[in-house]
Amino acid sequence: MKKAAWAGTVLWLLAGLVPASAGDTMDSTKETLAALLPPEIQGWKAAGQDRFFDSETIFDYLDGGGEVYRSYNMKLLLSRRYEREGAPAIIADLFDMGSAADAFGVFSHDLDGEPAGMGQDSNYKAGLLSYWKGRFFVSLYAEEETEEARRVVLDLGRQAAAALKEEGPRPALLGLVPEPFASEQRLHYFHTHPILI
Repeated sequence: MKKAAWAGTVLWLLAGLVPASAGDTMDSTKETLAALLPPEIQGWKAAGQDRFFDSETIFDYLDGGGEVYRSYNMKLLLSRRYEREGAPAIIADLFDMGSAADAFGVFSHDLDGEPAGMGQDSNYKAGLLSYWKGRFFVSLYAEEETEEARRVVLDLGRQAAAALKEEGPRPALLGLVPEPFASEQRLHYFHTHPILI
C-alpha cells in the first residue's frame, strides 16, 4: 500500500514538471498573434476567419515562397485579410519565428524599400511594409497601392508594433562584420543551406 501511494505521489510530482502539450502551446501562440491586430482599421474590416499555417502547411498559403520562412525555422503564421468596399484589400501576415535571430534573418532576406520607423528594423515599398521585432516578423501589404491604403498599412503596422512589447537581440555574428560592410541595409543573415538556393 505504501509503495502504491509513493508511486502515485511521484507521478503527481512529475506531471507538474511536464511542459504543456504542443496543442496548448500552439493555441496560446495563435491567441498571441490574433491579439496583435485590430478587427477593424479606418473602415477596413477583417474578412472571414484568421488563417494559420505552420512549417508544414506554409506551402498551402505561399506556393513557392514558403521555403524562405522554413529556412528560418518559422513556427506559426497568422494571415488576416482586411476589406473595405471600393478599396484594395490589405493582407496582414504575422510570423512567430521562434527567435529574434530568425525574425531578423527573414527580414534581412529582402531589404528593398525605405525605412518605415517601426519595429526593430522596417522597410516600406510599393504597398508592402515589413519589419521584425523580438521573435516576430510582420508583413503587411495592400493589393493595390493607393495613398489611403498606404496610410492604413503604415497605421496597422504601428499598432501591431506597439502591441509587441518585447524586443530581441540581433544575431551576435553581425558584430564580427567589419565596417564599411556592416550597414544593416546590406547584410543578409542566414544559417541554413536552403536559403542559398
